[in-house]
Amino acid sequence: MDGGYTNQQWQPVYTGGGFFKLENRASGKLIDVSSGSLDDGANVLQWADNGGANQQWQIIEAN
Repeated sequence: MDGGYTNQQWQPVYTGGGFFKLENRASGKLIDVSSGSLDDGANVLQWADNGGANQQWQIIEAN
């Protein structure tokens, strides 16, 4: 549920090559796929920026 809280707000930060990291407005941490998993349903959490590929996202248009 959207409460308008800063912990629900994410800022895309361009990292180059068409990729972004998504930074939480409240914590300053990034969206991170736990253990770099490639499995469907993998856990996603907030983690400090470590430059990992599991913290980089492509934003694409959905059809």
